Amino acid sequence: MKQNTINQQNISLSSYHHQQGATLIVVLLMLILIMLIGVMAMRRSTTDLQLATSDQVNTLLLQGADGANVKLEQMLNGDPTARNYIDATADNGIFGHFFKAEAAQDELVFCYNPRQTQSMTNVATIYRGDAGTLKTGGNCDPENTNSYISARNTVLTQVGLKLSDTATTATESFTTVAEGRDVNLGDGIAAPSKYLFDMRSLSVIPSYGDTGTCFDNRMTGSGTTVNSCLGNRNIPKKQLYSQVAVEYTSGKINCVSYGVGTGDYASKKCALSTSTTSN
Repeated sequence: MKQNTINQQNISLSSYHHQQGATLIVVLLMLILIMLIGVMAMRRSTTDLQLATSDQVNTLLLQGADGANVKLEQMLNGDPTARNYIDATADNGIFGHFFKAEAAQDELVFCYNPRQTQSMTNVATIYRGDAGTLKTGGNCDPENTNSYISARNTVLTQVGLKLSDTATTATESFTTVAEGRDVNLGDGIAAPSKYLFDMRSLSVIPSYGDTGTCFDNRMTGSGTTVNSCLGNRNIPKKQLYSQVAVEYTSGKINCVSYGVGTGDYASKKCALSTSTTSN
């Protein structure tokens, strides 16, 4: 009897140890499963965060680049008597600069700031063809708070303007002649033309990397451009390209009614209007 009791106790102890081992394995498997679920959830959260951040960055860059386009569009399509329009199309305006024959190959660059009026070339850098830099002072500077589009100092946008290499004449005749003007003005004076501009607006978030001297480059050309330089540094950026057609339509005749009796003759005849509009 005693021997049997001892054997039963040994069997019971052996079964107890086996049960403990099985329980430990189950617990370890559950811990591993919980860890795997946690890792997967963490990776999913990280991916979602990266997607959200990427979408936010893309939105900021798009708003920065498109804002510059909208401002220039409003400047040209607004009231032709407005100060911004007059300045932009004046001899030293950002568009009027290109109306001079010697400026045909120029590229004008400026840093977009919606808080400032930027219609004159005093805010721009002008590159003269292959002859180098004609004027400096317009490139964006990440160290300058005025280069950013808002007081948050997050996004800055650099804009480049140049006459388009694409011919403005298509298959239709007289497509370069401004509306309301005679094609033959006499005395060797050429009829006003439509000017087609290439406009590039490039937005960047400098806090994502070191921009170095990227903004000192041109916006276009066969060499290093701002876009290619920032791309080599893996800095988030977005560049929008658009074409802008500027056309003078001055030349409409405003007639002043003839008066009765005596008076200044000049005030009683038809005079050439000096007002301009653009498309």
